[in-house]
Amino acid sequence: MKRLLLTFSLLLMACCSAPAQNVVGEIINDVLNDVVSEALDDAFDGAFEKARERRLKRRAEREARRAAEDSLKVVIYQEGEDGYYYVGDSGYYYKDGVIFGPDGEVFYDGRDDSGEEEFYDGPEDEYDEEDENWDYEIPEYRHGLGVYGGHYYMTGYSNKTGTSRQTNFNDKFHLGIKYSFYEDDDFGFLVKYEQNTFWESYQGGYPISESVYAPGVELFFRPNPDLKLVIGYESRTNGGDGDYLRKMNFARISLYRYFPLRDESFFSMGFQTYLGAGFVGEDRSLENLYLYKGYFTAGAWYQTPDSNFKIRVTATPYDHLRRCGVEVNMYYRPYYSILDNVYFMIQYGYGLEQMQQYLPAGNDLLPQHYIRFGISFCPEFTL
Repeated sequence: MKRLLLTFSLLLMACCSAPAQNVVGEIINDVLNDVVSEALDDAFDGAFEKARERRLKRRAEREARRAAEDSLKVVIYQEGEDGYYYVGDSGYYYKDGVIFGPDGEVFYDGRDDSGEEEFYDGPEDEYDEEDENWDYEIPEYRHGLGVYGGHYYMTGYSNKTGTSRQTNFNDKFHLGIKYSFYEDDDFGFLVKYEQNTFWESYQGGYPISESVYAPGVELFFRPNPDLKLVIGYESRTNGGDGDYLRKMNFARISLYRYFPLRDESFFSMGFQTYLGAGFVGEDRSLENLYLYKGYFTAGAWYQTPDSNFKIRVTATPYDHLRRCGVEVNMYYRPYYSILDNVYFMIQYGYGLEQMQQYLPAGNDLLPQHYIRFGISFCPEFTL
């Protein structure tokens, strides 16, 4: 009897308290929604405003620097009371290590505390004859984890000619990470890992059609700031077994040439060649490396001064030079972007996009057209 009364009492309390719980719950939900919504709105508004201010500040700094440089391009010599000084075409003039503005304000002071000009304080090997400026940057030793070539996720069209796929659409992931043991302006040594994964999200069954894994090591040198030489070793495999195994072990040599343009923009070109061995199924002949991977890769890269637009184009002859794969990657970062390293991405290509996981055993090479759209993090020029 006591248990029955206790049970009835608990049910009665629950029934009576349910409306109160609903009312309290609605009040709590309304308060939380208002507080959280306002906090999120304020956070996003503040982030957008800070991002916009940073972009406007960078643009203003570039324009001010460009205007000052242009104003000092045309100079004449005049003799003043205390000696010779330079006069710019916009009222700027230089005297004793100091650049003065049109109204006499100090635009740049190149003197140290002793009153002597700072231009003559550095050693001779720090003088850049081309830019006619002193370089005060001390070489910085860097190490640690970073991004290699960029991360991205894309979805779009990829034709299924000669494969067992059910549709002409799929997704593609790319992950690239590195660990630099030592890196400065002249020399560096790192280990890297890349992975390309193809996801058949548009068809049932096997969602992950293929993954290509590429661990490796790199050693690079910079004889001068515009030239970079990379020597590396890489193992690239699809993780298959038996007749479906595709594995390439090769050393590679890459050469990058950079052409600085106006402000922070630059154009660069790269060339990479391979030497190694390729395994396809049970066939371990050297020609498989060049049959599938190609003899070399050539590429070019351009980015605008504000780094909001980047484009990468590569060409890779393969199949004993009978075919050539081409890929174009375009990256765009809007001015209102909150994160500086996030870009919208478009990729178009033609050639051997994968390592022929879909094909039956043998050396049938079927190039594909593909175009995808997605998002990329930290894109950079790698071959």
